[in-house]
Amino acid sequence: TINSSLRLAREMREDGHNVSYIGIPDCENIVCSNAFDFFSVYEQWFPKGWFVESFLKSQSPCDADNNIKKEISKKFDDFVEFLLNGGERDLYLLLQKINPDIILISSSGIDSIIWALLIHKMNYKCIYVFDVLGGVVNMTNPPVCSELKASKKLLFSFNVLSAWLDFIIKIIKYDFLTKDSFRAFSYKNVIRLAKYAKYPYWKISFFSDMPSPQLWLPELVLFPKKFEFPSVKKRGRYYTHASIDLNRTQHDFSWEKVVDTEPLVYVALGTLPLLSESDYKNFFQIIIDASVKWPSWNWVISIGDNLSVDDFTLSSSNVIIVNRAPQLEILKKASLMIAHGGANSTKECI
Repeated sequence: TINSSLRLAREMREDGHNVSYIGIPDCENIVCSNAFDFFSVYEQWFPKGWFVESFLKSQSPCDADNNIKKEISKKFDDFVEFLLNGGERDLYLLLQKINPDIILISSSGIDSIIWALLIHKMNYKCIYVFDVLGGVVNMTNPPVCSELKASKKLLFSFNVLSAWLDFIIKIIKYDFLTKDSFRAFSYKNVIRLAKYAKYPYWKISFFSDMPSPQLWLPELVLFPKKFEFPSVKKRGRYYTHASIDLNRTQHDFSWEKVVDTEPLVYVALGTLPLLSESDYKNFFQIIIDASVKWPSWNWVISIGDNLSVDDFTLSSSNVIIVNRAPQLEILKKASLMIAHGGANSTKECI
């Protein structure tokens, strides 16, 4: 979400606005490296390193016994109690200091409902920012997690209905019928916070295809309208450009290892560890083994921060493995990217 927002933030600053970011300490490095002010909030609850060490690991198969999920659920329950007993004051004092005219809330976080409710209570103007397509719950377009493609055929409407029914059944099964279900903020706690914030809880969209329940707020989508399903019509939803910041700060890279006269294949699976460590290792090793068939090509593999370069056996000198790569610069030279289908990578490839 931060990468998606950087171009918008720069354009607003060029138009004379002051732009600041508020978040947990894990967001600080990327914001400050791009020359924006950053204010951390609730650091005592979410200290630096928490996002990777706890939350992201809970989302991957490495938490097969759901122990990390249970700890996080307990932590979020305690955090809600803290807010309901005056803990909102920390955010209130910070916003008083910044004095924003408007607040943009990322819709991609599981915690977005919390900030939306608290900001509503504090009477600040706010909107959602969508860095993915989704959040439109109706029978004319499928949930964002489905594999349906837009079609004018009559069968498409039936397939959309089927996709939503399947989506709702999975939510009910996961939230209410599974012994070890995990929802960071329970429906009960969301309703309690809505009452506390004096927001009508019946206006909250709980069955959303986004990670968090949604309030009725204006929405800014960081995609051109043409990317959306043709049938999507939602009042208060606005589309912008692709929102790719070509000037964002990027990681260092040893370009002397790249042969300019040969094709370059770039491999990266995003920043969120959604698979087990062994699955990642197996996947990247398969890529390395496949590179033997094209020994003259350049193969650049970005493995993320949770693996070590030493974990892999290189079969030829044309393979470059790094933890982080300057994706925008590499894509300018790449003939092919093997990716996980994330919104930012897809737009940047185009």
